Amino acid sequence: MRLLDAVVETITPEGKTRSITLADFYHPPGKTPHIETALLPGELIVR
Repeated sequence: MRLLDAVVETITPEGKTRSITLADFYHPPGKTPHIETALLPGELIVR
């Protein structure tokens, strides 16, 4: 999916939407292994 430039669409509890490329969605392991994705608190994936 990364090779196809896939995009994750999200929505916040306030109704704001955003698009995140799959390359930016997943965080590599490092100093914050407890944070795996770029999702904000309360944000849901819609597509």
